[in-house]
Amino acid sequence: MSKWISVEDKLPDEARPEVLFFVSELNQIELGKFNETTGKWIVPYSDVYYQNGFNWVTHWMPLPAPPKGE
Repeated sequence: MSKWISVEDKLPDEARPEVLFFVSELNQIELGKFNETTGKWIVPYSDVYYQNGFNWVTHWMPLPAPPKGE
């Protein structure tokens, strides 16, 4: 399992698939991407990424590998 990465240490590459990120202001974990152009974290919303994004992200982590079939 991956560990949480501080946004002060490293940001995910925009080409990376979605990641988990922690929104401190809301005290919740979201699934989404970092937009390098706007500097905001965005989440899927009705097949379109949420336009305004989040500012209060402190940590992120890659998604774990999916379970292996038996």
